[in-house]
Amino acid sequence: MRDRLLSLASSALADALGRRGAVDSSIRLLSGERLAGRAVTARCAPRSVTAMFDALWSAGEGDVLCLEAGGEWAYFGEVAGAEAVRRGVAGIVVDGLARDRAGLRELGLTVYARGTIPVGGSLNEGGEAGVPIEVGGQSVHPGDWLVGDPDGVVVIAAGEADAAAAAAEAATAAEAVTLRRIAQGESLFQHR
Repeated sequence: MRDRLLSLASSALADALGRRGAVDSSIRLLSGERLAGRAVTARCAPRSVTAMFDALWSAGEGDVLCLEAGGEWAYFGEVAGAEAVRRGVAGIVVDGLARDRAGLRELGLTVYARGTIPVGGSLNEGGEAGVPIEVGGQSVHPGDWLVGDPDGVVVIAAGEADAAAAAAEAATAAEAVTLRRIAQGESLFQHR
């Protein structure tokens, strides 16, 4: 499933889901290019990265670390990023801020966040890992699929992944035919 989703554009998947599932456009690509994987979630307490580290501890190959985190401090940075790369994590989506953008780029880790700030969170108590969260206006449950590319991130409920992928594959194939026709000089409006 991960390979299928990686081959599809986020726009094709959002369309396949009935034009839903896309996280808020203010959550942007900070480093890397694409991601697809199952969500490992954390709801971070204000100023605390404890839940993020708890979720990272349980994340593995191909997972996407997904954080609900607010306030004017970073919940993810280069050190956590290095561990994520070591674990084979596919990428990070933070509904909040991150830091160490240059270091994250050097790691080659795909990271989405609302922005950056140099102030990091601390290991205060609070927050929860492995719980349903909200990211960019979308509900994310542990095990849901997240797909991201330069256009943004789409959340796909675990039980909808196969149907969404199949519909997006069909739409992508049909769009390729249309693009070929246009490239050969046929108007998009010719069959109107």
